[in-house]
Amino acid sequence: MKLLLGMGLLSILLLGCIDIEYNQDVDRSGNSVITEKINFTALIEASKEQNQTPPDYSSICINATKGRSDIYCAYEDGVVTVRKNFTEDDGNYVFEKSSEFPNIVYTLEVRRLPDLGNTDDLGQTDTSADFKSAEARNSAATLRAVAVKITYVVSMPGEIYSAENGKMVDGAAEFDVLERMSEGEYIVVKSRELDIVPLAAIGLAILIAGGLVVFFLKKK
Repeated sequence: MKLLLGMGLLSILLLGCIDIEYNQDVDRSGNSVITEKINFTALIEASKEQNQTPPDYSSICINATKGRSDIYCAYEDGVVTVRKNFTEDDGNYVFEKSSEFPNIVYTLEVRRLPDLGNTDDLGQTDTSADFKSAEARNSAATLRAVAVKITYVVSMPGEIYSAENGKMVDGAAEFDVLERMSEGEYIVVKSRELDIVPLAAIGLAILIAGGLVVFFLKKK
């Protein structure tokens, strides 16, 4: 959200909406690749209809990557794409892995939007605030009023079977961020996959037991 520099809330209100989508792809160790896509197409078209020159949104990447070699940013056809690798230590989310035979269960709890660039804030909104904070609720109300939409999509190892207060779309979990901020709720996703190690051990034990039975029967 901090990538929306140079426009101001009034410009968004007058010209149209902005769609923002975060995609978090989590691996089995809890490390993530988070991608943010900001779609300015509606604003660009609205500017043209009013015979105005659209802002140079490509300059956003200059600000996003300033002094940051860990961030990828590109602009094409009205869409800014920003990407960065994250770990649980960055403080945006909590990741847990547990054994619930015969599965391994992965739990992701997203508590705030990630830092994806050093740029100006959008008005007085605090989009980096904890979802359960008063600052987050105030920011959500402001952004909704100017037709900003923020979607958060999570991909996890194995099969996602729980997306609290979200929905399942093509095997991923999808959430309305401003709704979660308004309600003071974290994004929580759970997935599971078969735990191969104990299953293999059980299979091996069965084979060994079967082999011993056959061996003793033959001796008799």
